[in-house]
Amino acid sequence: MSDICEPDADLLRLAESTTRRISSVRHDGNLYWVKRLETLKPRMRMQKGSPDAAFERERVALRKLNAMGAPVPRLIIDSPRLIVTEHCGSDLLRLRRNRKSTDVKPQFFAGGQVLAGLHGLGHTHGRPALKDMCWRDGKITIIDFERSRPSLDHPRGRARDVVLLFINALAAMKGVVPEIDALRDGYRAADEDGVWDGALRWSHNLTWMSWATRPLHLLSLPIREVRTLAVARDYFRDQRALRRAE
Repeated sequence: MSDICEPDADLLRLAESTTRRISSVRHDGNLYWVKRLETLKPRMRMQKGSPDAAFERERVALRKLNAMGAPVPRLIIDSPRLIVTEHCGSDLLRLRRNRKSTDVKPQFFAGGQVLAGLHGLGHTHGRPALKDMCWRDGKITIIDFERSRPSLDHPRGRARDVVLLFINALAAMKGVVPEIDALRDGYRAADEDGVWDGALRWSHNLTWMSWATRPLHLLSLPIREVRTLAVARDYFRDQRALRRAE
């Protein structure tokens, strides 16, 4: 169990002095992350939705998950305009980009395990991505709960979580690489509720989604994950075949 204590006045002043939406501050030799309520122009507000609602969803999720001892960042300061959390290390995407000769498959395996553990607590992330899984001191912490909502906290929502994570990973790494399978193996090793099988069923949606979004491929927009839907469709088709063969 993690309790949110009275905020350190100096840390609070440091956090309030920042201007960027997400920034880091050092205090007493420790690194912290400050996240502010986002300000959006009308066009982006239509695209992303209410920033107030997203910020509040994250605050609520972090309070709940901190109390449960879940693998999420410790919430140090919690206010209506900003939150401060502990530093959780480098995310999986950055680890792989900077891996050089280091094998990062164990970290990806751990990432899959931790998402399964979060699901085992009955909580859905909303839209997990490799950049939301941070590695420090031998453990994974999951961040960014702006898309978390109680209406997704059911088996189908958790299955959707899994598929969205793999779409993101396949897009970020430009196809199937060994780390993708390590992520899968980690999730399956910790999945006690059959969510992986639910994800295989949910992945049938990728067939019509890949066809429906084909016209978007003609546009010069940053729609990397949309362009990866067909790759994800094929990946999950192969995973369904492997599952049937077990």
